[in-house]
Amino acid sequence: LCCLVEPQAPHWMPDSQRESCSCGIAFDLFNRRHHCRCCGGIYCGVCSSNKCSLPGWGIESEVRTCDACHTFELQQLPMLLAGDVWFKPGAWTGLANLRFVWLDADQSALLWAPWDDETAIADRQQPRRLEL
Repeated sequence: LCCLVEPQAPHWMPDSQRESCSCGIAFDLFNRRHHCRCCGGIYCGVCSSNKCSLPGWGIESEVRTCDACHTFELQQLPMLLAGDVWFKPGAWTGLANLRFVWLDADQSALLWAPWDDETAIADRQQPRRLEL
């Protein structure tokens, strides 16, 4: 069934949404905007100089990706698909609040839940979910 349905292209951020890259470089005549083909974000040439295939989007040839998507597609996603899990510090809380991250059994979503150091378990009853 998944072979019969072509995945939709990712949402691309409109050019007017960003005046500069996340690294701080302002976009102008010489520093052009580039869209990551995976997340649709807008980046400068340096921050989107990576290339990889995106089979989840039905893209087998190598296309432009931002640093974060490139790392995820080539390093983290293969580990998750192999059944690995990892801990990630909460971006807004730092190391104090770790998150337990795993891939759903049917590989349709990335899940994460707070990690409790005292009990050494994650609250898997109500994880946050990101559909892939």
